[in-house]
Amino acid sequence: MNLSEADTQKLRAALAVKTSLSGNLLTFIGLDEVRDRFPKQWERNRERIVSTALSTMQQFTNPSTDILLPRGDAGFVVLFTKLSKDEALLRAAMIKAEVLKRFTGDAAIEAVDVQVQAMELDSGKILSGALGDLLSNVDLSVDEFQAAQAQPKPAVNDDWRAVSGREQKAFRASFSDIGAQASAPVEELEQRFGYSVDDLDFAFEPHLYVTRDAFSVFACQPVRYSATGDILCGYEVLPREATSAQVAALDEMTLVRARHGLVDMAVRKRVAVVVLPVSFETMSNRSMASEYLGLLQNIPSDLRKYVVIALHRCPAGIPEGRLAELVGPLKRLTRAVCVPIDSPKQPLSAIKNAGAFAVGFDLSKVAGTPMASQAYVSRLVGTARKLGLQSFVEGVDTAEWLHWCRTAKPDYMAGRELAELSDYVGPITPVRAA
Repeated sequence: MNLSEADTQKLRAALAVKTSLSGNLLTFIGLDEVRDRFPKQWERNRERIVSTALSTMQQFTNPSTDILLPRGDAGFVVLFTKLSKDEALLRAAMIKAEVLKRFTGDAAIEAVDVQVQAMELDSGKILSGALGDLLSNVDLSVDEFQAAQAQPKPAVNDDWRAVSGREQKAFRASFSDIGAQASAPVEELEQRFGYSVDDLDFAFEPHLYVTRDAFSVFACQPVRYSATGDILCGYEVLPREATSAQVAALDEMTLVRARHGLVDMAVRKRVAVVVLPVSFETMSNRSMASEYLGLLQNIPSDLRKYVVIALHRCPAGIPEGRLAELVGPLKRLTRAVCVPIDSPKQPLSAIKNAGAFAVGFDLSKVAGTPMASQAYVSRLVGTARKLGLQSFVEGVDTAEWLHWCRTAKPDYMAGRELAELSDYVGPITPVRAA
């Protein structure tokens, strides 16, 4: 664990620039497992392996607040100046898991108990931790999660209101920096998608758990500004005549972005459910579905338990058996699957029998149709409840729609009348009326 004189000098030089420390913890991320597992490749390609590891680590560190330095020929020193000791140790373990995964593969890493070490700068005390144990410290069982939701929370004030689409804030996500998790280079995804990722943002929309007035679910969605300055969300960001390949590329980019948000959630010790959208087009194409499921499986199992998949764009008359074929693989890898609908003709019983957990719709996308009525909201919520399905209403963007939902009491609701979009999984930013 001792630093060489050269490494010590590098650290002193870095500390001379960044003197504000929070956790006062120096973490060590080594590549010993890679060197021991692949000794011949290590001898031949050591520089390339170290360079790849450094690139991966840079995706999960902030150059303005973190110090990242090489240590010897098979490791790195990382000082997270703004994180507490517990947060720094967990962040280091998750970064190491990501690094090892690049070389050993996902299947192999599942069987490895990723270990990291650290040293307190003031006392010199050596600390260590395993990723599984560190995650369990921030993890809650389903019962504990529901108990946490049951704690009294401040009610959502009726004075909260939406701002216009032109004024609503959409936060930029640095997709190019995190796109290495995708199955194809960012340039190829851009070509498939039809837009530059520089024109695309990603945001997390807070969902209110109505029973307890608690924001406990965050739906990841792509966001783009239109030519008139309005915000387009979800599949609205696609070109007008989007191909199935473009839809699948958008699904993949959103998943990659959400994975980064899940890691951040764990590091910051937040507990929330993250909803990821995937389209009927993606899941009904064998090749595209296989690629998407592979990316989904790459998310660490400790984080996948917080993932709910929203299966979008299902045809209104899709047979129950066909729907079950799509829901099944997604359900096996995640916490649950929900199905948003855009037609009142979709039988909710088929959704229940296919294995879905929840059903709902987006009010803003059905404006001007019979679905955009208080009677339909109440009917959907009541029918879902009888079938044993959870219900949700999104796009609650007006005071009238909020009144409908409060009367019908779906299990979850979201929209600009409730909270702004967020860059990550929290914090919540309601907007108060002037």
